[in-house]
Amino acid sequence: MNDEEIKSRVLDEAKAQGISLSALARIAEFSPSRLRMWKSRGGEIGHLGFGRIIKALGKSPTWAYGIESSESDAAETTDAKVATLLNEALRLAKSGAANAPSVEDLLNWFHSCGGRVEDAGNLAVYFDIFGAPEAVGDLCPIRIGRKTMAAQAVPDRQPESFKSLFARQPDDFRNEATKTQMLALEGCKLIERRDVRVGSIGGGSRRFIYNRVSLPGTLGGRRVVVNATLPVATLG
Repeated sequence: MNDEEIKSRVLDEAKAQGISLSALARIAEFSPSRLRMWKSRGGEIGHLGFGRIIKALGKSPTWAYGIESSESDAAETTDAKVATLLNEALRLAKSGAANAPSVEDLLNWFHSCGGRVEDAGNLAVYFDIFGAPEAVGDLCPIRIGRKTMAAQAVPDRQPESFKSLFARQPDDFRNEATKTQMLALEGCKLIERRDVRVGSIGGGSRRFIYNRVSLPGTLGGRRVVVNATLPVATLG
């Protein structure tokens, strides 16, 4: 593939994901004008800059050149730190997540109340609330819900405790979380079923399935991200 074909492939993928050029620039740490110049006139962004754009789209460099990776390879990670967080999701599932709201419940609240956290009622205990990230790889927690995965990992539910835990996670894990929240702040509703296999500290691996929902919302008039992680199952 030549440079124009690669650029077209990347821009088409951003459009398919509903990511505007300004949002992509922000996630990839470019000025919007520089990215617009690259799109329209072939301005230079360099190999490192191109790599940041690919990463912002959740793709690999080989994908940009038309070489697809298998879904199973993309879903696999063996990092023990990620395994620790997902084990907390399992603990939550065993301690009563069967009564947790469904994705439909969250969307009904969102559409009926316009994402106002103050109007969430009993659903709010399943929400983690975040402000705008200050940088890629960082999060800005405002409130940790009483019945969320984060509350299981950070029992005191203090934002600073969450930030300390998050800072110790792998770079790709943190960057992906930041990307998701930046997109939500742009107005995107991000709903996905995550199916990952992670290595356990004692050896072997386990498969975790959970729904992740990130929605744009408001709290006291402030634009925020409403995040909910709803465990579905853990398998072998």
